[in-house]
Amino acid sequence: MDEAKRPSRLDWVIYVGLIPGFFAVVVTAVTLAAFGVDVLSYGRSLWAKGAALLRPAPAEGGAAPTETAAARLQALEEEVRAQAAKIEEQARALAQLEQEKAALASEKAALEAALAAAQGQQAEQKRREEAAIRALEGLPPSKAAEILGLLDPGLASAIWLGLGSDARSAVLGKLAPEKAADLVARLLDGSPDRAGALALTLKAMPPDAAAKLLADLYGKRPGVAATAFAALDAPSRGPILAALPPAVGRGLVDRLTPDAAR
Repeated sequence: MDEAKRPSRLDWVIYVGLIPGFFAVVVTAVTLAAFGVDVLSYGRSLWAKGAALLRPAPAEGGAAPTETAAARLQALEEEVRAQAAKIEEQARALAQLEQEKAALASEKAALEAALAAAQGQQAEQKRREEAAIRALEGLPPSKAAEILGLLDPGLASAIWLGLGSDARSAVLGKLAPEKAADLVARLLDGSPDRAGALALTLKAMPPDAAAKLLADLYGKRPGVAATAFAALDAPSRGPILAALPPAVGRGLVDRLTPDAAR
C-alpha cells in the first residue's frame, strides 16, 4: 500500500525540475518586462543565434552551396557561348567553301565551253582545209599556186602539205620563189620530221626549180635549207647541187655530216 503511494521518477522530474524551472522563467520574464526589456525579441534573437550555431559551416577554402551553383551556371553559360561562337565560325567557313566551290564550278564550265568552242573551230578549220585541198587538186598547178599565194602563210602551208606528192611538186614549182621559200620554212619550223615529205617534193621537181627554191631558202633560212637538202637521197642531191650557185652549194655541203657529204 505504501509502495503504491510512493512517487515515480517522472513525478520527481515534473515536481522538482519542470514546475520550479517554469516558475523561474515566468518570474524572470515578468521581472525583465517590468524593466522595459522586450522578452519576445530577445528570445527570437537567441533562437536565431542558436540556429546559426547549429547550421553546418562550409568546408575550409570552399564556397557556399548557392555561390557554387552560381559559379557552375556561369561556367555553363560561358561554355555555351563558346560553342555557339565556334559553330558560327564553322558556318562562315562552310559558306565560304561553298562560294569557292561555286566559283570553281563556274570557271570549269567556262573552260569547258571555251574548249568545246575551240574544238569546234578546229574541226571547222580542218573541214575547210580538206575542201580547199580537194579544190586545188583539180586545178592547173599555176592556178593553184596563184591561189596559195593569196592565202595566209600558215593556212597555205597546211593546204599545200595536204596535196599529193605530184601536186605538191607541181604547185611549188609555180609559186613565186620568195613565197615558196617561206612556205617550206614554215613547213619545217612547224614539224622538222616533215623533211622527208619535202624531200619527196624536191625530188619530183626539175633540178633547176628545186635548186632555185633551195637557193632562195638558203638566203633567208640557211638551217632550214640545209635540213631540206639533207633529206634528199644521193641520186637526187647531185643534179640539184649542180644547179645551185657555187656559194650556196658549198654552204649546204658544209652543213652536212661527213658521211652525208661523201
